Amino acid sequence: AAEVFSTLHQNLPKPDALCLIGGHLGSEHPVLYLEQDSCETPLGNLSLNQELIREVADRITYKVADPNEGDNTLEIQFPLAKYFFPDTPLLAFRAPVSELALELGQSLAETAKKHKISILVIASADLTHYGPNYGFSPQKTLEDGLAWVKNTNDKTLIDLALQFKESELLEHSLENRSSCSAGALAAAVSYARSMGILEGKLLEYSTSYDILPNQSFVGYAGLVF
Repeated sequence: AAEVFSTLHQNLPKPDALCLIGGHLGSEHPVLYLEQDSCETPLGNLSLNQELIREVADRITYKVADPNEGDNTLEIQFPLAKYFFPDTPLLAFRAPVSELALELGQSLAETAKKHKISILVIASADLTHYGPNYGFSPQKTLEDGLAWVKNTNDKTLIDLALQFKESELLEHSLENRSSCSAGALAAAVSYARSMGILEGKLLEYSTSYDILPNQSFVGYAGLVF
């Protein structure tokens, strides 16, 4: 995540707004947004632009997020947002694994174009959760499972994102458990497409097994568009 933030900061150090999109929602959920005026981080508070948030949300099916319902896909990104973009107003959403995620990306693009502002969108989503801790071990051995996650399951999802195939990305995650928050990734890809961006790049891919070998592990990737 830090590498993605750093790369984006080098290319667009002072965007007009920063939008973080998290997930951990099913296909039956609406889009959620944070209604509070600020978020607390160890580095200081982040200000949320509620005017822009509501404008984006009003175009789609949404619900205000419960501030007492923590979600780590957003929370772990707040300190990085404060470090790299300390004075940039924030928008924060959670996207479900459905076509609503694509509508969220499109609505963000409409808002950026309407106001002629730069909105930097960052999606937060883990990839395959594999092993007994997650009740998901479709391969016969740990070695086979690790290879399958790296070379097939995660790779397919990453390739779909880089090919701007948002709907197929959502379907793959639901059928193959290739992401815990594919809606966030699909929303970011949808935003990039709607803004006329034609190319994406994989910065880095790894798994938690590469750092700390264990029967249960998670895949991670950093993509930029």
